Amino acid sequence: LIIYVFLFLTVGTITYDFYNSNNVRIFISKLYSKEQFSPEETIVKYKDYSWKLDWPYPPITLLLLTPAWISYKYSGGNEFIYQFFYKLPFVLSVLILTLLIYHQTKSRKLVMEYLFNPGVILLSLIWGGYDIVNSLLLYLTLIFFQKKQYYLSFVTLSLSISLRLYTLIIIPFLLLDFIKKRDFKKIIVYLLLSLSFLALSLTATHLRNETVLIKSLISQNNRYGPLGLYPLISSLRVPLSYFGVGFLDPKIIAVISITILVTMEILLFVIVWRKNIALIDSTILSLLIFFLFYPKIHALYILVLFPLGLVFKKWRLLKHVWIPGTLYGVLVNGVENVRGIPYWFYWITKTGFSLQPFLNNILVVLISVSMEALIIYIIFDFLRQKNLTTF
Repeated sequence: LIIYVFLFLTVGTITYDFYNSNNVRIFISKLYSKEQFSPEETIVKYKDYSWKLDWPYPPITLLLLTPAWISYKYSGGNEFIYQFFYKLPFVLSVLILTLLIYHQTKSRKLVMEYLFNPGVILLSLIWGGYDIVNSLLLYLTLIFFQKKQYYLSFVTLSLSISLRLYTLIIIPFLLLDFIKKRDFKKIIVYLLLSLSFLALSLTATHLRNETVLIKSLISQNNRYGPLGLYPLISSLRVPLSYFGVGFLDPKIIAVISITILVTMEILLFVIVWRKNIALIDSTILSLLIFFLFYPKIHALYILVLFPLGLVFKKWRLLKHVWIPGTLYGVLVNGVENVRGIPYWFYWITKTGFSLQPFLNNILVVLISVSMEALIIYIIFDFLRQKNLTTF
């Protein structure tokens, strides 16, 4: 833990995601100044780069981001202080989850595997991603559910949903036992509880007349990629055009992907109902199917499942889910002419790195293929196990 905290105070405070950091600071500044603005019409500039303001986060993320914004504003724009407060929630989530893993397993080896995993280091100390926080919330949701502490389970799930909407997908599976028992009172209570923080944050946003948050969130979630199924389908454009075959519109690709996703989730629900698969296992399966087919997957969304592979033997292969997204982060992620690891140090070193677009696209396709293949392999590895009804 001491070594990890040392890395946070050193590497964590000098690595700077200038794209997202500038988006956050400008968006919050305009929001709190009550300025009327449209993200699509607002241009963000940093040195030689410029882009349209990007805000894809649910309203509750303001609770995590505002302390960093305040620290930056009142420290005279000190980047080290900003990075400290920006990454502090991610670091605390990792430390808490480390203690929980040790409490669950009593294994220092597994603690080391988690704490110094390259994906965890990248997302918590260098990149800075909310899936680290969501990983903690999902872990607590499942542990509380396993212990039949249902109120706590659905409260933490509600927090998770309000932070990352994709965990909405597991609600039907956690409610399945109550559906079978026709316990409609608990179904309604737990469903409302699951959606409570999201509903409260959206309501507060509306009452404060900060609807630009919701509009921006909707707008950004209509964009696709950059990893997974969508870029794989899009990559077929070149060979199909060679044979004179027209290509589908991106929105049609997205609709097809989501249709397959919904169909597979319904099919999984039916299988779980009939086969009596443990409900917590079914929630993990539902998230894997989501990551397999959803057309807007970012590099390390799937890291949310990583701790479960350390704690639960049935899901041992989840220990490898960090690999594709981390490869994407260290090779592809960034902006034009500044990609990969040099991107986060660019503000200090001024050193750029970029592959040719063709090679870059090939990397995206190969990493996407590896991620999709890994998810499929994990699903089939679980399903071939004999004992599926106990956790």
